[in-house]
Amino acid sequence: MKTITLAVAASLLLAGCVTHTWAPPPGGTDVTFDQQSAQCRLFARGITPSGGFVAASGKPAFVGAFVGGALIGSAIGTAVATQNNFNDCMSASGWQIVDHQAPALSGPQPRVFGTAAWDVAAANCKEEAHQSSGEEQTFANEFDKCMKQMNAR
Repeated sequence: MKTITLAVAASLLLAGCVTHTWAPPPGGTDVTFDQQSAQCRLFARGITPSGGFVAASGKPAFVGAFVGGALIGSAIGTAVATQNNFNDCMSASGWQIVDHQAPALSGPQPRVFGTAAWDVAAANCKEEAHQSSGEEQTFANEFDKCMKQMNAR
């Protein structure tokens, strides 16, 4: 049970510490990022509730464990709420999270197939690969080569 509790606490702690890469709004610059980031940090710290009251009675070991757990839980919750408030402030100011955007590729871009077009291309390549191969390994290579050629067209 202790292991599960520690794993959950660690996951929440790490989730609360995630930072993002931000893209400026139209007309924004790095200078405005520094200013906006500072404003949002102040906002996030000011709006996030902190502290609270914890009471426990019983054996000293129980009281210590209970209060310690409550303090850790409160710290994790405060960190997560502060980060979320900061992110919301930046988004409300027009900044966009760009963490998961792939960098622009140089050279020709691959073709994007719709579902129906993909099914037709796959069926055609499957037929071609069957005709030009007899073995399973050769079929896979021929099919892959055909799909790459379809994508390049």
